[in-house]
Formats: sequence, C-alpha cells, structure tokens
Amino acid sequence: MARSARYRPVQRRSRATIDNILDATARLLVRHGYQGLTTNHIAAEADIGIGTVYRYFAD
Repeated sequence: MARSARYRPVQRRSRATIDNILDATARLLVRHGYQGLTTNHIAAEADIGIGTVYRYFAD
C-alpha cells in the first residue's frame, strides 16, 4: 500500500474498497488527466463518500 495510507485493511471488504478507489482513480486519469482529478471526483466515480477516501488515503 502507498506511503500515504492511513488505514491498513484486514478484511476482504476493506481491500475491495481500496481496489475500487484505485480503479476509479485510474478511470478518471484516463478520461480527464491529472489536472481533472480531485478526491471528490474519485469518491463519486467509486460511488463512496469522500470520508471513505480519506479513511484509506491521507492525501
């Protein structure tokens, strides 16, 4: 996991959430590039709350 990780997942569901966040990020990067990437966009694309993004990633 990245150095910016806040929470180290143990349960399968938590690992799936991290995979979902990373997949959503990759899709957004392809579509909009780095300049169009925000944590709010990531949360919306992953269909999760912004707090969930920050639970797993500090920045």
